[in-house]
Amino acid sequence: DKGMYTLEMTPGGKYLDSLRLFDYKDHYGMTEGQVRDLWKIISHRYASQTSGNVTAVLNKPELNSIFNTVEYPTLVENKLVFNINIIRF
Repeated sequence: DKGMYTLEMTPGGKYLDSLRLFDYKDHYGMTEGQVRDLWKIISHRYASQTSGNVTAVLNKPELNSIFNTVEYPTLVENKLVFNINIIRF
């Protein structure tokens, strides 16, 4: 309702999230690394197509999280992003 979108609200993100790939032991026949790589790809695409002021709401992300290793660096390099506001809880 505020005009903001999360990755999981996009068609691709919604589909991947619905698969709950990290919740299943067999990851639908993929390794955990392959699942992580898949999320890295879609996260990079999402962050590279973002524009304006960005707000990231994070719950204690690990240093090697996809946000820290892929999304944040991509947002910083994205010339269409004016400001990155990070809210940690």
